Amino acid sequence: MSKVTVAVALSVIMLMTSVGAKLVQAASQPCPPLTMISRALPAASDGKAYRESLQLFGGALPVSLMVTSGMLPPGIKMSSAGEFSGVPTAAGGYEFTVVAVDSCKPLGQSVSAVISIFVNKKGESLAGPEASVVRKAPLKVVTETLPSKVKITASPDTKAVIRYKLTSQPLETATLESPGVSFVVNGSVAETIVSPLTAVLVNGAGEVEETVKISQKALDLAAREKVTKITFSRAFIGRKTTTLGVVEFLIGQ
Repeated sequence: MSKVTVAVALSVIMLMTSVGAKLVQAASQPCPPLTMISRALPAASDGKAYRESLQLFGGALPVSLMVTSGMLPPGIKMSSAGEFSGVPTAAGGYEFTVVAVDSCKPLGQSVSAVISIFVNKKGESLAGPEASVVRKAPLKVVTETLPSKVKITASPDTKAVIRYKLTSQPLETATLESPGVSFVVNGSVAETIVSPLTAVLVNGAGEVEETVKISQKALDLAAREKVTKITFSRAFIGRKTTTLGVVEFLIGQ
């Protein structure tokens, strides 16, 4: 092999190593934080077409939004992209909680915000309440799951009792709602199930318990992927914060 051939080969190896290092570095970069601000949207008018959109910052696309509590003005709907449209049919003030979940691997980031829309009476041109951040300050909430790891079998109707211990700063009384749960296998969502659960914090602490039935779709996906771990998560939402309880179900271990 000539010196020229050796030099070319070394150059190619160095180039591939450099590209590979950059790809690994890019892949290891964390997703930018997903942010959504609690605010009052521009006012609507009874009987007049309305269209507005929520603003999101950061996160990994696509981002899906849903209303988890409260009430939209009658006649107005919100799409999964956070677009409000319709013709309101009743004047008044409306407040509701919106949850956004992005596509950041493996579980996705989730945030919540309290949104309000004021609907003016017919014939009035008032601007509605001044846009502002909603009254109460956000809480910092941490969720501990007990147990955090559970050994299971792959048989149908497998169940486990999970307890969530929530603590907050500052030490306040608050109610957090959870719309449902997710089962993730090998980085892919096997199933999301609507299963409402409420946690009440008194003086900064609260506990709630549930019996979880292991998703058959998750068990089937784990078998196809030849993995033994199913990640279960439940998000609790309220007071402009989202906290996640996570449990690892270990199959046959």
